[in-house]
Amino acid sequence: MKKMRYVISALCISILLISILVYAGRISGRTKGDRNENTGGSESSESYVQEEPDEYEPELITISSEEEKRIREHILEAVEPCWNIYEQADKGNADNVVLPDQIMEKLARRLADNGYTVSCGGNICNMQNEELLDVVLKNASAGEEAEAEFFHITKSGVFEWRRLEFKKGEMVMTCAGAGWSRGEEPQKLRISYMEKQKVYDWQYTEKGWLIIEASKSKNHEMDMHSMFRVLPLPQECREYCSRYIVPVSYMGNNLFLTDWDEASIDKVVFNDVFEFLYTMETGKKYEEQEYPDGVPKELYESIITSYFPISASKLEQFPGYSEEKQTYSWEAMGCGTVIPQPQPFPEVVKVTEQEDGTVILTVDAGLLQAGTDRAFTHEVRIKPDDEGNMQYIGNHVLESEENKMPGYMPRMSYQ
Repeated sequence: MKKMRYVISALCISILLISILVYAGRISGRTKGDRNENTGGSESSESYVQEEPDEYEPELITISSEEEKRIREHILEAVEPCWNIYEQADKGNADNVVLPDQIMEKLARRLADNGYTVSCGGNICNMQNEELLDVVLKNASAGEEAEAEFFHITKSGVFEWRRLEFKKGEMVMTCAGAGWSRGEEPQKLRISYMEKQKVYDWQYTEKGWLIIEASKSKNHEMDMHSMFRVLPLPQECREYCSRYIVPVSYMGNNLFLTDWDEASIDKVVFNDVFEFLYTMETGKKYEEQEYPDGVPKELYESIITSYFPISASKLEQFPGYSEEKQTYSWEAMGCGTVIPQPQPFPEVVKVTEQEDGTVILTVDAGLLQAGTDRAFTHEVRIKPDDEGNMQYIGNHVLESEENKMPGYMPRMSYQ
């Protein structure tokens, strides 16, 4: 029975994670092939589809053969010098390429050194040579005619190219993707797609995010938003975010979704945050089948007390601890334990250091499906313990009428 529950949970969480990866792939870039498609069914459903507004479909523009040739030559000329970096990268053994972050940054630098504006998927680094694009977007926001182009390197090794043309505040976007073929020798650089369309909506935010909605979204699954950070983010913000915020984030736990401090630390559902801290500490995923009777007392308490100012004796007072078994109950993410929903992505935008060593991280949570770089804002407090290791000591969600926070439910009756 335990094995069957694990298989079902693993299947459910895999579905959830696949959905999140699809969403994450469109942060700082849109996966090629995403389209709003009408699906046929009964006569009544077909009739309903026919009555839907045309604005749900991308407004494509024909590309002439001469323009297509110019674009093709332009992209291949720009990307070809990146071959030696791409060739030496460890791309994994699967059919699908997965580039390490360091390789993506090297590829971006190569393009930037040759004069191109370029960003990386997942917003892992600042856009390079962004100055011209920033000026163009500001001018376009003011209604001026303008034009700019930039490259975007995806985790899967695709070099996406975009040309943005603005007239009277409206955008026409030409997209193309290039990549080296896999499964044939020698590998050849090929153009995998090319299209041109009138964009449904776009904005350039105060924080420096370019947000594009290619066509109006019917629902989250068919969402047509893409987001690119143009203005640079301080490296200090990036480092704090990647170390203390991204590893936990907002899925399946409430660490950053509720107000708490050292006096109200019991608001944090430690059962739900445990696996994320375990991965931060060990670099490995917590495997439930290794501990079928629950998380061993020493392991659980060493992880939690390392990241929070709470004692082992206090943890043992919480429901879920078995003195007889010397274990803590734990429930994996899966169907019925996690709310299926679009996930925000965190971005530390300000770091405030206080005299007592406390560091306040101001975090804006963006939400791709809502087309916003600030769905809600929260302040995370961290402070070094006696051994100098940073601990979470509080979180505060800033009140705002625009707050779009994900729902949360505890996975088990833990508190």
